[in-house]
Amino acid sequence: MLNEEEYEIRESEAGTLTILKEETELDITETSGEMRLTVNAVQIADFDINEEFADFFNGLSEATVFTFHIDAENVSEEDLGFYPNQSTITTNTGQQISSNLLLSDDVGGEFFGNVKKIGEVFFLADRIDEEITSIRWIIDGPHDEDYETVGERMDFTIDL
Repeated sequence: MLNEEEYEIRESEAGTLTILKEETELDITETSGEMRLTVNAVQIADFDINEEFADFFNGLSEATVFTFHIDAENVSEEDLGFYPNQSTITTNTGQQISSNLLLSDDVGGEFFGNVKKIGEVFFLADRIDEEITSIRWIIDGPHDEDYETVGERMDFTIDL
């Protein structure tokens, strides 16, 4: 059981968020082809979901939420497809979790030449009771207009 005095609690119409870990000054940059991804912050929180919002959160009444604040940038003149908002994470506790496209910001898809998208990518999982100390993030490499891969898959670990 959590000692609520040790954690920041945030209330909303959807439920109660208990912030377990938060790294707000990350500067992790990964590159694949002409796409650059910078992870600025990560947050892990337990989420007690209000009953009337359960359907919006896959029928869950409680969950663990992973939130990544990112910058995704196409540094070329060419139009590219890149999808950090349709990716997968794994944790040191053995979970594999797909991103939640509905909750995530529009930080994926088509990137015209020399553009940047900034926002958050959300991952929603059944409640995880073990301590999470590292997260591995796997993102398919970018592709060109002909859907030919033009970069390697991103696969990196964030230690908390």
